[in-house]
Amino acid sequence: MFIKERLYDIIVRNNKNVKYEYERYVMEHTIEHYEHRLTHWKILWKLNWHYRIQKKTVPMLFFDIPWIKEDASMALEQSKDKSKGAFYNESKNEEKEIYPSESTRYLKNRPHWYAMEILSYDIISFDIFDTLIFRPFSNPQSLFVVLGEQLGILGFYSIRINAEKEARELKYVTYGNKEVTIRDIYKIIEKKTGLDAEYGVTCEIELEKKFCFANPYMKQLYELLKYQKKRLIAVSDMYLSSKDMQEILEKCGYDYFEEIIVSCEYQCSKADGALYDVVKSKFTSSGQSIIHIGDNENGDIKQAKEKGVTCRLYGNVNKSQANLRTTNMSLLVGSAYRGIVNSYLHNGLYSYSHAFEYGFSVGGIYILGYMEWLYEKVCIHQIDKILFVARDGDIYKKVFNYLHPSIRSEYLFWSRITSEMVVPDRMSFINRFINEKMSAKIVTSVGEIMESLGLEILLKDLDKYGLSSELPVCKDTQKLLTDFVASNWEEISEILLQNTEQVKSYVSRAVQNTKKVAIVDVGWTGMNILKLKRLIQEVSGLRKENIFCFLAGCTTVENGYLESEKQIHSYLFSYQYNKDNFDKHHKSKKPSNNMFEIMTQAKCSSFITIQNGKFIFDIPEVENYKDIEEIQEGIIKFIEIWLQNFKEYSYMMKISGHDAYQPFAQKLNDFSYFKNCFPDFSISMKVLSSVKAQRLETVKEII
Repeated sequence: MFIKERLYDIIVRNNKNVKYEYERYVMEHTIEHYEHRLTHWKILWKLNWHYRIQKKTVPMLFFDIPWIKEDASMALEQSKDKSKGAFYNESKNEEKEIYPSESTRYLKNRPHWYAMEILSYDIISFDIFDTLIFRPFSNPQSLFVVLGEQLGILGFYSIRINAEKEARELKYVTYGNKEVTIRDIYKIIEKKTGLDAEYGVTCEIELEKKFCFANPYMKQLYELLKYQKKRLIAVSDMYLSSKDMQEILEKCGYDYFEEIIVSCEYQCSKADGALYDVVKSKFTSSGQSIIHIGDNENGDIKQAKEKGVTCRLYGNVNKSQANLRTTNMSLLVGSAYRGIVNSYLHNGLYSYSHAFEYGFSVGGIYILGYMEWLYEKVCIHQIDKILFVARDGDIYKKVFNYLHPSIRSEYLFWSRITSEMVVPDRMSFINRFINEKMSAKIVTSVGEIMESLGLEILLKDLDKYGLSSELPVCKDTQKLLTDFVASNWEEISEILLQNTEQVKSYVSRAVQNTKKVAIVDVGWTGMNILKLKRLIQEVSGLRKENIFCFLAGCTTVENGYLESEKQIHSYLFSYQYNKDNFDKHHKSKKPSNNMFEIMTQAKCSSFITIQNGKFIFDIPEVENYKDIEEIQEGIIKFIEIWLQNFKEYSYMMKISGHDAYQPFAQKLNDFSYFKNCFPDFSISMKVLSSVKAQRLETVKEII
């Protein structure tokens, strides 16, 4: 055995890349590992050739390893110093501060190593809920809300909770224990509501079967143990019968348990330790050893130890990370959101990047909610085409087409600089040209901006206003620049409108054969899409009431009032709608906008104009593309899981703007999250700067 372990150290463990890829492959092909050993030896040989001989640094088998370059494959050998909030790599005996993602922090030993640790035991016992199987809710009682809607009983959530409490109290008074069956609970509900008890029981059990799914970590461990023909049992404190539990487990792919022991059938529980006496009497009378695995620190660990049963704690994915998920959401949607995110990121099987997790835990619910809200508006107003405005519209369009492919839509190249050139407006121009530049950390000169807009012909007139092309755009020059723009506005607007016919033709083609059109963007002032609306009116002849403007959020007080005139519709917030969200976002307006838009960036440059039939773009922020891709993957994965669970429940697809904003609002409590997770993400803060002189700021610099 020692020689075998030593060989394994040399061939596998001594190279972190070989170790990660080989052990992950074994995990994902557990049966093949035992039935086709030669195949696995060939893969191991290829991995060693790839990493040791060819000295390659890119993955050979798995390209979804966001942390392999950060040496986070040593995650299991790292420990956290809570006093400093840092992680230390003990294998190198040196302090090294890193900011691991959520899933990396709680990555567990690979299931096959876990299996090797417990194979020596004769009987392996598992807790069921939150260990073997998960529900898509952080609070299991949330299922009663869905059940109440199905049964058509108002207030069923409270009725069901109180009925269980009453049944347990009655059982304790009568028999001295609180172990009730689901039928005991529904007999009380029947008396109070008239609901047939057996029908209620059937409906609840069917919902449990529908929503429960296998914990991917424990499923792999189970498959390994099953293949080894280990004796497996399941032990649970539960009001469902062992037959009911067996059916739920089988639905989740667990069909090998020798026996399922539930507290309601033995009138005792793990919580008081007595159920372990039952287990021991059944399985250890002939000296058989037993180990129990579960998530409850009292029932699965403390009580097991007191009864002399060896145990292992599997951290509850919802309780251990409760502080990472917002609780400021509605009861059902909030529970579903937390349940899905926690079970996916904290089950311990895989590690994901910060970017993927940001998309999954923050962007997913927001974009799903926004696109379903948009679909409802499209149906109400009978809109026949949607224009998703670049660049935020990229992910919006992908998700909307995935959800509702029959609705006509187009990704429209448009930007703030385009809007200023094609639909010039004096006050808007002064605001962007002068006022927005005053707060910029990197100073822009008057000449740079004028050259970028093709206004070089006016440089000769600057000295009349006490200006020169070298002067910066700042407080000292604000009044002078304002006077210059106001006095020369007619000439400026004429120059800006030159060479814009191709852009107008492009927009005109986009709205051909439409009776009602929607413009969709992220936000924030609303000026961008209002100008686009004005242009559509000009080139198409559509009436303004047939052009709808939809924003995720509107941050200006004055444009908020446009909602009352139905010119702007906001999903997340505006000055009039979801005011708490508006106030939260508005307190740190610019950083909030920039950090929010990290979720909705596209892998393309900002559009400027069209010249000679060619689309002209700004400098590409290629350094962001990997993060953008992973954020979008996270968003889509969350939406896929949400649909798997709740697509047939229409009310679960109507996520309020308040709920959708809360995961992001929680991140705003501490901007260090963005600084630590996206320090080098580049953001252009220089609208109306020359392309040649364009400068990008990183998230770290902005914060």
